[in-house]
Amino acid sequence: MNKPSIELSQVLELSLGSEIGMLRAFPVRIGEGRQAIAAVYSRDFDIDPYYEMFFFPTDTLKLTVFTQDGEVLWTRDFGPSVIPGIWFCPVYPFDLNGDGLHELVRGGDGEVLDRHGRSFGHVGGTVAMASKSMDLPGEQLLCFYPDGMIRVWADANAADSEQALARYSDPFYRSDRRRLQSVSDVRAVGAYFAQSASLRPAPHG
Repeated sequence: MNKPSIELSQVLELSLGSEIGMLRAFPVRIGEGRQAIAAVYSRDFDIDPYYEMFFFPTDTLKLTVFTQDGEVLWTRDFGPSVIPGIWFCPVYPFDLNGDGLHELVRGGDGEVLDRHGRSFGHVGGTVAMASKSMDLPGEQLLCFYPDGMIRVWADANAADSEQALARYSDPFYRSDRRRLQSVSDVRAVGAYFAQSASLRPAPHG
């Protein structure tokens, strides 16, 4: 039986309004059954902290969320205080309040954004993991701090929806969660956090 041939065709074209030297993208859920794509980008090629590769950026880091139809929902420019590049400012999707949709967190300083790109607050540390790392509703942020402390942050108002519970039980999610908890590779496993969420340190024990 012959397999059908693959025919590549362009299905979307979108201008970000600037040259692109570096871009990372990931899918996000934005509610009302809609899927979107988040793109983190800069005109500068990825800046590496290694002294022979580092250079001072000429552009700022930007985050744009757009739909599968090419509609730009919002763009956030992080300004000159944030160095572009995954080593300095990774961005992760996660589900802080357990409603099955996505929030975004800026890994370099722990700034948390709602689905409209508005800042919800800071956890004040470097994000090492954005996943369901504790037996609590929603997903949590595990951060480390210069004083030698690790702190885990959660939403005090979180309640897992049926959609979130189904995602937690998915074999791919569970496999990725185990990997995230066993290595220091910081990557997101995806989800959202509502404007009513309240960041707090996760309880002990």
